[in-house]
Amino acid sequence: MRLDLYTLQLFVAVIDQGGIAAAADQQHIAASALSKRITDMERCMGVTLLTRKARGVEPTMAGLCVAKKARLLLRRADEISQEIREFASGRAGNVRVGVNASALMQFLPTDLREFQLQEPAIQIEVQEQISSSVIRAVAENAVDIGICVAENSAAYDLHLFPYHRDSLTLVVPGGHPLAGENAIHFERTLNYHYVGMHKGSSLNNLLIAEASKLKAQIHIRQYVTSFDAVVAMVKANIGIGVVPTGIAHKLYVSDGIRLVTLADAWAVRELMLCIRREDELSSSALRLFEHLRASIQEEVAYH
Repeated sequence: MRLDLYTLQLFVAVIDQGGIAAAADQQHIAASALSKRITDMERCMGVTLLTRKARGVEPTMAGLCVAKKARLLLRRADEISQEIREFASGRAGNVRVGVNASALMQFLPTDLREFQLQEPAIQIEVQEQISSSVIRAVAENAVDIGICVAENSAAYDLHLFPYHRDSLTLVVPGGHPLAGENAIHFERTLNYHYVGMHKGSSLNNLLIAEASKLKAQIHIRQYVTSFDAVVAMVKANIGIGVVPTGIAHKLYVSDGIRLVTLADAWAVRELMLCIRREDELSSSALRLFEHLRASIQEEVAYH
């Protein structure tokens, strides 16, 4: 005989009820069937677990030991069942999120903190990628939810929803000729060398495209892979740069950096939530998606 949880449950019930008949009644099993299971347990273990008496049973020392271990196993089994039920209900699970650097540094941490206070059992895997890679990852089911600038998304059958607005700011060294400006059009900056985000990034593509519309070129002296690196290079007087406004203020250093508002309409971008279809999301992913959508709706209502 191999021990099973049901037999252990019956054994614990016998001890709790003080007799086989009472335990059988509680567990909805024939007393003869329950008694046979206990006898089989004793035979399997080679030890007496219960002392039969006229008015019930008493556990032996071995029986008390088995009962203690059985309670631990039954409790753990209940915990496992509860966890599985949480997965089935969407209260637990794993959600993969692809996000560009701007959304990751400005908006997503606060939204995730609030979500995980509500849904602590749901695990969230965040993958930082450039916007074009986020779009592709969503389309290929490599992530469940994408957050990015939705460039070239028309090539994929995706559903897009507004997330947050992402304004852009010019960052210049303190002694730069543009440092005294409060706001400036992009065209006036093109006479100066830039520090740019790496090739292929949505911001790099945007600046090149806007310069082309002006029949001009943007002169990028140095490419870097993060916004804090842009600010560091600007502070070192290697060039000027463009970074999201929220990030610029976080990385602002008063003694070496000046922030100048970009007055062009395109300098306010829409970050988008990207999914394949709502009915393809797991319960956990759908909960997070709805939370992220609600976060921007609350922000709009507040303003």
